[in-house]
Amino acid sequence: MLNLSDFQINFSFISKEEFECFINISGLITGILIVSIFLPFFINSSKSAIARCKFLYPDETPIYCIKSGIISSIVVTYLAGAFLGTFILPFYIFNNLTSIKQVTYTTLWIYSIAFVIGLYGVFFRFNITYILTNKGIRLICPYKILRGMFKETFFIKYENIKSIKLCKMLFMSELIITLKDNITFHRFIGFKNLNKAKIVIENYIK
Repeated sequence: MLNLSDFQINFSFISKEEFECFINISGLITGILIVSIFLPFFINSSKSAIARCKFLYPDETPIYCIKSGIISSIVVTYLAGAFLGTFILPFYIFNNLTSIKQVTYTTLWIYSIAFVIGLYGVFFRFNITYILTNKGIRLICPYKILRGMFKETFFIKYENIKSIKLCKMLFMSELIITLKDNITFHRFIGFKNLNKAKIVIENYIK
């Protein structure tokens, strides 16, 4: 039977400085690796969402996509990937390793589960795509793997919009949409070029 410990490095054989160097390099590698895996999905999400929108609603014309910026998606994805190489993988590479800062051997399973959930959350968040068509605003899921998390029934008709407001905060912007029945939507936050989306919507509700 294969024993993982036979392939592990004895933690007692390396210095603190060497270990710090190792986890820094490991975090860098896993961060870049996760970004390289996720980035093509982030880049292609608009194209995939538009194609699905045309398939689901052939009588509508996609005009503009509301999605997250590539830079923000890369930064957050890198940080998630770096966490894997810095705080989780070393426990599988070194034996006799008891803790890395707040992560201990006994709580490793908790952080491992949290990492998997968090990584899926990052993939989900940065693939959220709203399509502005000639009839309204639709939430479109670009990939089949995410369709259980998306409610593609979300649809706001332009004719039902009472007002639209762009609020700029420190690091992000929010597009607040209020309907004629006074229901307000705060879904559009942290996406790129919301000012352009606002212009498109305003042209239809005038």
